Amino acid sequence: MSKTTKALAALGVVAGLGVAALPIGVGAAPVVDGDTASGDNSATADGNVSDTVTVRTEIKPTLTLEVTGVNDAAIGSGSERHLVLLGTNGELQNGGNGSGTATVKVTTNHLGGYKVNMNGETTGFNGQTNADQKFAPIADNTAAFPTTGASVFGYKTTKDAASATNVTLANDNWNGVKDAATLIATGANATTAAGDEFTITFQAHASESQAADVYDEVVTITATTNI
Repeated sequence: MSKTTKALAALGVVAGLGVAALPIGVGAAPVVDGDTASGDNSATADGNVSDTVTVRTEIKPTLTLEVTGVNDAAIGSGSERHLVLLGTNGELQNGGNGSGTATVKVTTNHLGGYKVNMNGETTGFNGQTNADQKFAPIADNTAAFPTTGASVFGYKTTKDAASATNVTLANDNWNGVKDAATLIATGANATTAAGDEFTITFQAHASESQAADVYDEVVTITATTNI
């Protein structure tokens, strides 16, 4: 065989090897599991193909609390959030009684319902000028509010007929306002869109000797979903 023939034979072998190697070294790479950039799902070299699905939800309970004091319109430019005045035009005579109300409405989609707590200030129902002058908290579970004797201050809760099936009051009688959070009402289930509504009545009796002053107490009402 001549040198030329041998050279051509060698080129033929090299060319042949090149053609044989082309499918391995050139062209599309093997498809990996999952979607390709084009969205195609093709089987991989091992014969498997996979894709993913994201499963998602959100727990998003809603809870609103609306409190309305019977004398809110009289606040004007004052700093009070809501206002309940006791007595005639907010004035209480020695030896007399005065009351006022606040309405509480709770709305929630939480199937476990809710609870409502209330607490007053550590100073109690006391004088603005002389903080040592106080109305004592009425004894808990008092059926009839006193009209004579020492100065006392308290509250009772009542519920509207529309909320009767869902709202449970902690106590139907008169109770003293505590400085620690105290349960006053619960809702067993989620409310309707209209919400559950109940009323808090605050009342005070002034003794014959109670000193002249402006007496007040800031009361905080808090609603929480039942867990």
